[in-house]
Amino acid sequence: MSFEFNRISPEEAGVSSYQILEFLNKLEEEGTEMHSMMLLKGDSIFAEGWWKPYNPDTEHILFSFTKTLTSTAIGFAVNEGVISLDDKLVDIFPDKLPEVISDNLKKADVRSLLTMSCGHSNEIEAFGLPFDDFVKAFLAHPFEHEPNTYFMYNTAGTNMLCAILLRKTGEKLTDYLKPRLFDKLGMGDVYVANLPNGVPCGGAGGFLKTEQMARFIRFIANRGTWNGERLLSQSWFDLATTYQIDNTPTQKDPDWTKGYGFQFWCCVPDGVFRADGAFGQYGIVVPDKDMVFIFQSASTTMQDTLTVCWNHLLKYVSDKPLPEDKEAYSALKYKLENLEINHPITKKNPQAKDLYDGLQLILNEPVKKDLSEFIGGSGMLFAENRRRTKDIKTISSLTVRFGEKEIDLITDFGEVLPISMNSHFNSFELNGHVYGAVGTWASSDTLEFLVYCASAASGTRYRLNFGEKPYLTSESSLAVGGPLGGGDPTTITFTKGENHDRTSDFTYYFGS
Repeated sequence: MSFEFNRISPEEAGVSSYQILEFLNKLEEEGTEMHSMMLLKGDSIFAEGWWKPYNPDTEHILFSFTKTLTSTAIGFAVNEGVISLDDKLVDIFPDKLPEVISDNLKKADVRSLLTMSCGHSNEIEAFGLPFDDFVKAFLAHPFEHEPNTYFMYNTAGTNMLCAILLRKTGEKLTDYLKPRLFDKLGMGDVYVANLPNGVPCGGAGGFLKTEQMARFIRFIANRGTWNGERLLSQSWFDLATTYQIDNTPTQKDPDWTKGYGFQFWCCVPDGVFRADGAFGQYGIVVPDKDMVFIFQSASTTMQDTLTVCWNHLLKYVSDKPLPEDKEAYSALKYKLENLEINHPITKKNPQAKDLYDGLQLILNEPVKKDLSEFIGGSGMLFAENRRRTKDIKTISSLTVRFGEKEIDLITDFGEVLPISMNSHFNSFELNGHVYGAVGTWASSDTLEFLVYCASAASGTRYRLNFGEKPYLTSESSLAVGGPLGGGDPTTITFTKGENHDRTSDFTYYFGS
């Protein structure tokens, strides 16, 4: 029998609608860019929303939230007797060992990988890119501490758990979990990217829709039962979701120093624990309130988000239903139905169409990417991994076309980036991904626009200058660069196609 969550009002759950509004306002004040939210009391959802272009039907990058899927898979394997927490890495991978095997490496076991305490002082490159053999590279890295004694956050160690699962069962992470968990919970198909050597990136490469996250975390909160059926033993959750190792030596923020379980974090409020991923992908369990909080977001100050959650939401939860508040509930409902990522208001440029419609911008240095890769966004490296082929396209030119409410940028192989010019994100699909884009004229010859992929944790800001020497600059919407943040700032220069110099035919005053 299929299972569906109920929908109830916040007041029925013991939370005032007004307080949820205050919570959302406080997140905005703190600079947290929310993508989605789902708040549950038991098996009932009492508040949910998506900030356009994010939506209920698109999977969102999880980053390290993925680790809890990996941990749960190990739990099933332990329950089935396929894996033991005491299994030694040297026994699992005798063919992958370095020439010199240290005493600490000999002691490293499955438990130490689950608790981030395998003995490494620093992490190898977690995504396997420089290695011909990821497992060999991991085992060759110095094990400087005695396993199970020193916490060091180690995404590569979680990927090693996927390598162990693969060796012990012959199945990759999602294939193993599908009949045991995903099908039972009604989650449908789940995607986790692979490392270049084929090992699943169970430390960071997963994608889930908001409700899929809620189903999984509700299963965790139920300590292994779903819809009246026990799927995984409670004894596993007695270990996985509780304090197993001290993490204070290497962590600073309060919610990162309360202890670590098996890929779950203990939180500041007593008894609360969470799954989390970079930039704020949260599955928070509040056992004494029978509540689950799901957030997808983009924040570079993740502690601030959790602090707001404790002080402006959890603090105000009542153990009993509250009186109905139609006015506050109506205001909350309106807000949740009209959420949108913050973006600039579209300013018009009346002469732009006459000047630039049909303009071909020829890249001075062609880019070997298709348009979805070109747009980017934090987490898109994993998303593109899903559909990557050897036939990688090359963008050599962009053609500008003006519509009634959009400006299209069209590649020379026909892919279209439609930019909304009506002060709201549009929604469009490109190479299997859902996007939204919105633009404004920053000056008479400069178009600014913001593009988000609804599977990514960040967007990309662009400035397209149509001057004598056209150029396009781009940077992540996050305040951090690098691969995890969606890429470093870039500039692409163009040469105008022939017969498109129309500026001499016009005299105009921007903004007049």
